[in-house]
Amino acid sequence: MTTNVSIIGLGLMGASLGGALKHAGGWSVTGTDTDAHRMAIALDGGFIDRCADSFAEAVESADLIVLATPIGVILKCLDALKGFKSRTATVIDLGSTKRSIVASMMELPEGMESIGGHPMAGKVTSNTEDSDIGLYRGKKFILVEHERSGAMAREHATRLLGDIGAVTVKMDAEAHDRAVAMVSHLPHFMSIPLLMASESLHDESLWSLAAGGYRKAASSSVDNPTMWKDIAVDNSDNIAEALKIYGAHMQEFARLIESADRQQIAEVLDRAAQVYSRFSGAQQDTSRMDEGRPPGEPVKDYQVNKGVVGSYGVLGAAGSWSHAAAAEAYPDAERVGLPSFDAVAEGLVSGAFDIAVFPVRNSITGAIPRVADIIARHELHVYQQLTLPIHHCLVGPQPMAGEMPASDLPVKIYSHPQGFLQCSTYLEANFPKAEYIEVSDTATGIRKIANSTSETDLAIGSAFAAKLYGGVILKEAINNDRENATTFSFCRTSTNA
Repeated sequence: MTTNVSIIGLGLMGASLGGALKHAGGWSVTGTDTDAHRMAIALDGGFIDRCADSFAEAVESADLIVLATPIGVILKCLDALKGFKSRTATVIDLGSTKRSIVASMMELPEGMESIGGHPMAGKVTSNTEDSDIGLYRGKKFILVEHERSGAMAREHATRLLGDIGAVTVKMDAEAHDRAVAMVSHLPHFMSIPLLMASESLHDESLWSLAAGGYRKAASSSVDNPTMWKDIAVDNSDNIAEALKIYGAHMQEFARLIESADRQQIAEVLDRAAQVYSRFSGAQQDTSRMDEGRPPGEPVKDYQVNKGVVGSYGVLGAAGSWSHAAAAEAYPDAERVGLPSFDAVAEGLVSGAFDIAVFPVRNSITGAIPRVADIIARHELHVYQQLTLPIHHCLVGPQPMAGEMPASDLPVKIYSHPQGFLQCSTYLEANFPKAEYIEVSDTATGIRKIANSTSETDLAIGSAFAAKLYGGVILKEAINNDRENATTFSFCRTSTNA
């Protein structure tokens, strides 16, 4: 039996939840948002089945109502629901605080059961474009039951968490707000004093010198200010206490650094490492199984080589990133390249090959449009995932013996549009006069130039494709972001799962 779920708020959390439920099956997903652009992205990306033009329309026939908005909007939605006539439904929220939300939930009309929720998942940005059906998999999802959490609410919540692959943690509202103030809210607000301290030095050269560590620490301060303002106000007592505890330790550490006592500093650093090791070991995050992975090696989320795979279907030409991911898992299997994601899914369903491999998410650009919908529509079973580092290379033709052309020459560079985008800094600095020629995938670009006799014919793509076609790597790792990676889903038909 299909359950009607309505998701209020289609940012990263709401859209990702919708996509995960669609992928699981058995849910009819309606979404609404005050931003029409977000709704369009969620619908076009296959994260929801339909859009509702208003809150009232969205909740009218919903069995489960999910409030995936900032806290202030969640409280307004709950107030609106209090004006509805008595009806049967479950309400769950994804808010980052729980005391005020649970208190409001207890005032909902008869027949409306409710349960507080807080998924401990997310990304640096909260854009709908970054939505990911695997966002919740293996992540802790806190449930806060209360007097109005009946059997129906508990059943809906259990099923929802099971279908998105989350790990259930049960807490009361007071304990939740106290705990997340330290482990979730404090890390975000720590970035604010860091930026203010930097600005107070009145030295503009600092910004040009800031590298990855600083940028990573400071970047969280700019995302979703509305959400974080609500959190600061709603959990002010616990966050203030966490900041005071942190401040006391910072003052003590400043005194230690000022003393320049090498032994004591080493002892504190060792102790911090031990604390981190103990905490990280206790997290048991099953979403990534990459412990001990050498830098640059693929991340394999599930056991590789499940069953016998003689062939796989992928999008694009030989040497594509999808081909590289499939060959990493199944080096001896035969590749079948197809022109579209739909064709890959249809080929798998028809039995043309054993498995299909789809790119589902890039660490920079977010979810790959339409893939989640295609997987769900064809009822494919994702049994394995692999995250492959995307290290673009500048590749030249074999006859030129690897000679780098002069930067002032009018070179032609072949690549997929994303290749140009992800390597823009290097290209602008080294080939300002280049002509960019877009092709269907990076492998096709390398194939085109591999045997050219012109030193001005270049391509951007993988070392895998360069080796396959005999191109010469002129420069490795020209990406803007060296941590760029794409996650690939390995699918079977449901009958072969």
